[in-house]
Amino acid sequence: MSSRDLADIIETLHRDRQTGVLSVSVRSDNNQLKFFFRSGTVYFVTYSTCRNLECLIRLGSLVADRGFFLPGAKVETPHPITLSMPDIIEQVRALKKTIEWSAADVSPRAGGPDAPDTATCRKIPLARCRTRPSAAPARSAPHRSPPERPRRGR
Repeated sequence: MSSRDLADIIETLHRDRQTGVLSVSVRSDNNQLKFFFRSGTVYFVTYSTCRNLECLIRLGSLVADRGFFLPGAKVETPHPITLSMPDIIEQVRALKKTIEWSAADVSPRAGGPDAPDTATCRKIPLARCRTRPSAAPARSAPHRSPPERPRRGR
């Protein structure tokens, strides 16, 4: 694990035309800063209750800790960010934020190689958003012994 400039990571994901979410943990906070990418372009940024440009402004006062990238994750949003990629990268670079990062922090596709390329979260708080839409896991009933049968006399 090593420290990397957050702007360099965003630039690499842009250059590699990645789709997914870059999540950055914030020291002393349960909320994560999230950059959503579609084909290498950031289309949505969220942190706590802020969205898009407001998050980039607040980033200046945050202590970014560690980041990871989850390929294929998507969110539907009625208000995508209006900044260009060069502007986003320039703004983040000016803040001189570094995060702990390693090659292992680029997560494999959720669900394995045969899983669909995308996961979608629809208009729900991101903290409750799952990486893959799926039915709730089947719960097994508690083990019960079969009822005793009356014994027949011989």
